Amino acid sequence: MNNSATEITAISPEQHRDQLQRRLIFNIAVAAVLITGFYSVYDALFNRLPFMALLNGCSAILFVVIAIVVHKAHSSRIIGRFFLLALLWVELYLLTFNPHEEYSFVWLAGVIPVIFILKGHRKGLYLSFLYATIFSTLYLQKMDVNGFANLLCSLYAIIAISYYYEIGWSKTEQRLVSTLDDLRQKSIVDELTDLYNRRYFNEILAREIQKSKRDAELLAFFMLDVDNFKEYNDEYGHHKGDQALSQIGHLLKEYLRRAGDYPFRLGGEEFGGVIHANRAEEVFPFVDAFRQAVENLNIEHVKSHNGKVLTVSIGLKIARKDEGITEEELYQMSDELLYKAKSSGRNRTCAG
Repeated sequence: MNNSATEITAISPEQHRDQLQRRLIFNIAVAAVLITGFYSVYDALFNRLPFMALLNGCSAILFVVIAIVVHKAHSSRIIGRFFLLALLWVELYLLTFNPHEEYSFVWLAGVIPVIFILKGHRKGLYLSFLYATIFSTLYLQKMDVNGFANLLCSLYAIIAISYYYEIGWSKTEQRLVSTLDDLRQKSIVDELTDLYNRRYFNEILAREIQKSKRDAELLAFFMLDVDNFKEYNDEYGHHKGDQALSQIGHLLKEYLRRAGDYPFRLGGEEFGGVIHANRAEEVFPFVDAFRQAVENLNIEHVKSHNGKVLTVSIGLKIARKDEGITEEELYQMSDELLYKAKSSGRNRTCAG
């Protein structure tokens, strides 16, 4: 079986947002390292403020650690909260100790986009208003009423801009995720029959074998081939042949509709199915009933050797719980049983 096809990995909106959050937090953490590192050196060498230099240096180290952890982490949720607390810590100590007030205001405004990044546009809006109101009130003692009003209006303007961009980001994110889902679906589904394709079969068979072992279930895999299909195409044309394959595919999809069942078009006139069962004796009657259902479609085939209608032959392999079978062995055994069904007269199911 060929596993060389390029994979398109399905991604949920939560996973996509988490990836973007990690990248943004990492970039902001790197910027925070540069800013706090610069002011640490500046306060030490030029302002002669060793205490402020120490605080800025500790903050720079803290943001370095955050950047490293974010880069290696698989989830941004906990790291993001820790990062937000670090920003608030910087703002609090600047509010208390920093003589350069404009520097403090930059940090005050910079926290707002981070809140929107972590919380989204709904929660971010409420939390940002709360944050801006509380911290601007704390700054009231350092400025007159006009300065306070200007600060508050500036912060609210930043909130409005951040909210606007967060809304746009969310819509773009939804469109991107929807496009990825569509591409993923198209990459694993056969267009003619609406069944899973060979690529997806290669992807999940090993997984289903492991699942059956873990859950102590029987796993059955069957392959079926349309009998005398070349003669059918020669007699009725390829358009009719595609219609017949589509009918068989839709019937197979109706039969394998339980959770955990997978119908496939493996290629050409060859189909397959993976089913889980609790008892082996349940499997053969179920699969053979599908063979009979195909015959009951009464698709005319005057060149058929089995009653002038289109029929299928099926090879069914049931993997027992303790058999330790691999996906290659399961496929090969089913293929051999299919060959046996074909060589025994067609329109029959051979199981093993």
